[in-house]
Amino acid sequence: MRATWAVRTVRVRGPQKLGVLGQLVWALGASAAVLRHSRRARLVHVHGAYIFNLIPAALALLLGRRVVVMPLLAGGDLRLDARSAGIPGSGRLRRYVLGNAFVGLSLSDGIAHEFEAWGMPRRNIIRFDNLVDLAKFAPPSGPDGRHSRQVVGFIGQLGERKGACTVLAALALLRKRGLHATALFVGPFEDESFADRFWNLAEKLDVTAFVHVTGHLPDVSAIVSNQITVFALPSRAEGMPGALCECLAAGVPAVVSDVGAMGEVIRESQGGAVVEPDDPIGLADALSRFLVDSTLWAEHSQRVSDYGRSRFGSEACARRYTTLCLDQ
Repeated sequence: MRATWAVRTVRVRGPQKLGVLGQLVWALGASAAVLRHSRRARLVHVHGAYIFNLIPAALALLLGRRVVVMPLLAGGDLRLDARSAGIPGSGRLRRYVLGNAFVGLSLSDGIAHEFEAWGMPRRNIIRFDNLVDLAKFAPPSGPDGRHSRQVVGFIGQLGERKGACTVLAALALLRKRGLHATALFVGPFEDESFADRFWNLAEKLDVTAFVHVTGHLPDVSAIVSNQITVFALPSRAEGMPGALCECLAAGVPAVVSDVGAMGEVIRESQGGAVVEPDDPIGLADALSRFLVDSTLWAEHSQRVSDYGRSRFGSEACARRYTTLCLDQ
């Protein structure tokens, strides 16, 4: 049966970045969209299990529609002690939505455990991957000069959770060891306070000249496929970040922390390395192996590309999503 989709999109920023009043306004607008499309929409997909995302999801359930919930990371809004748990009625709302959702898509074991803690039946929890446009994220078609660039890449919001300052400290260690590495940070700062701390640390470590921050970019495929030598993401908490999937598909070895599904994916791919969060020495050690040894880099590049392209292709993920969520 052909699926009919109704999508409510907020293009400027997601509701979790707004104040309480802004989130409530967003939730009311999303609920209005659910009502408008309720006759022809078979499914409502909740991307991010933030409390105000769950208000339109609860409405969809009351209207008899299927609801699919996909949290973005473990240790986020589904923590039993999350800040939003203090909002009156939020616990009951979460238990209602998660207990009655058609499917919970889990990017990691941590998310699956949180689903269960909120009452989602285990049979409804399905492991799922972020998808990648393989036509855009691919190794260079000609000679691959990425190893000679010696660029450590970081993609995501620059803040404490993803370990941006740990990457800075690792870069300083690499430079002290005589490597001509630079760091490319692709993404916005978490807030102005963190931006100040980030640049102050870069100045203190004497690496400001070797750091470039792009801010948010709508398309990172050219950077991933042509500029980054090694991807670094020493996060304290994650699910399965799309940036990691894209880097693997493009043949970029990755050094990541063992949180969410990242460590599992790196071990399965047999390419890259797994380190502890908040450990710049361990991160620098792992990065240096790939920056120094071009043969090792090429071997791991091929491994992660083969793995990423077989697992994260958008067509394969779309077929699986349709089978799981729409064709049953």
